[in-house]
Amino acid sequence: MKLIVVDVLENASRKMKNKEYNEVILLSYRAAEAAVQANLFEHKINSWEENEYSFKNGFDKIN
Repeated sequence: MKLIVVDVLENASRKMKNKEYNEVILLSYRAAEAAVQANLFEHKINSWEENEYSFKNGFDKIN
């Protein structure tokens, strides 16, 4: 997963050189998202599965 982050950031760097700024923003966001996913995965948290830590369940508990 960490290699995906590096790859996306390298792609963003190439887009920056070509002045494709919208792509740079999107790719930077994707790199950050992939880094968070990798960190969660290292802690054995799967954000794709519904569980007690999901946003929806947390939001439902507040309301």
